[in-house]
Amino acid sequence: MSSLEATPIADAIREKITQDLKPQEFEIINESHKHRHHAPMKGVTSRETHFKLKIVSENKVYIRTTTDHQNYCCMTPTIQNQIQRHRHVYSLLDRELKMENGIHALAIIAKTPEEDGKAPATTPHDPNMPTNCKPST
Repeated sequence: MSSLEATPIADAIREKITQDLKPQEFEIINESHKHRHHAPMKGVTSRETHFKLKIVSENKVYIRTTTDHQNYCCMTPTIQNQIQRHRHVYSLLDRELKMENGIHALAIIAKTPEEDGKAPATTPHDPNMPTNCKPST
């Protein structure tokens, strides 16, 4: 695929994953060319049908745990497990998966920095935490 070809599906993947997961590392690999000869691909003109995504992200989900006397909701960040991460990526890309000539196959490698061996420096306050919340202690 030349660098001048339009890549609307890859662009949508990049935008949605980057905005939602704020990954430390992110790679989109278009593997469509490897599957052109497969029977389900007969007559498909899209060059964006098979992707592999490599994502390294904290991917924190904030769970409301308590409300203190100052009306702050105390949130506990939890790291999603592998199945939850995959489901989350599929939900982000729902439109691209359902559209005609959209994504036919999606391979996902989704890790936390710890799982990838690249744990981030800890910070006292996570900038992704909702503004009316504080970390639970």
